[in-house]
Amino acid sequence: MRKKYSASQTAEAMEVLFEPVRFGIVSTIASMGTCRAVDVQEQFDLTQPTMSHHLGVLVDKGVLTSVREGRCVYYSVNPYMMKAASDILISFGIPEEPAEEPKAAKPAAKKASKPESKSAPKKESKSKDKAKSKDKSKVKDKKEKSKKKKKK
Repeated sequence: MRKKYSASQTAEAMEVLFEPVRFGIVSTIASMGTCRAVDVQEQFDLTQPTMSHHLGVLVDKGVLTSVREGRCVYYSVNPYMMKAASDILISFGIPEEPAEEPKAAKPAAKKASKPESKSAPKKESKSKDKAKSKDKSKVKDKKEKSKKKKKK
């Protein structure tokens, strides 16, 4: 049976979820399906007590579900809480990006930038070449001076 979550319950779950370590833990568990704490802990540089604390908080807020089998506890992502969180985010009314607009705008921007980029490096390369030749001549002068000093 699907459990309904209030907005405040979902907000609390999202609050603990958006802490970077906990977000990583949930992402790892989501990619693995159902797994033990040890399996998740191998992916992070956390001690066992720290991992247990984070998993406990995530279970308490409903982000994860846990099932005990003997001495092992198996964790999985709570799909109902994720759906409730997703619904809240969608309710903010942020439209999805239309697929056609960016495609039409990108080629025009590329065409305009190509001629500028071709002419600009040529000017820079000439000045760089001059700078390199000056640097080389300075190095040669220094070598010659050091040779003369050694001879004396």
